Amino acid sequence: MEHFSPPLSDVEENRHLGRLVFLEICAFVVENFHQVQAVSFAFSRSRTLLSRGAQDAAQRAEIMHRIGIEDVQIAPLASAIPGHFVVTGVWLYTEKNLLALNEVLGELRALYHDRPIGSDPKGATGVVGRLIAKWKGS
Repeated sequence: MEHFSPPLSDVEENRHLGRLVFLEICAFVVENFHQVQAVSFAFSRSRTLLSRGAQDAAQRAEIMHRIGIEDVQIAPLASAIPGHFVVTGVWLYTEKNLLALNEVLGELRALYHDRPIGSDPKGATGVVGRLIAKWKGS
């Protein structure tokens, strides 16, 4: 999921599409490739603001812990951009971890149940208003 860019609507809200995608990928792998017994993850995203990068890394680590990923580590990357962190860990295929993955995945799916990705909480007028404002600004 390197260079994953959520749609503008996800940036403006607090539903965390990237987390849902991460968990969906993990669930897909463990459900369809039974020979896989461990999945190793390394997530990083460069940020221009140190506080936001640290916050993103902490949130990634928290979700990784919740689904049973072991040896979760957060480390700064030696880059020219401050606030660039990598979060790593290994998810082992166990019944306990599978239950945890499905529980957290269910919670995140529920956030999108009533309002699917790409829909606007303000309805069509919110979308049209933003498009007109963007058009007038260009």
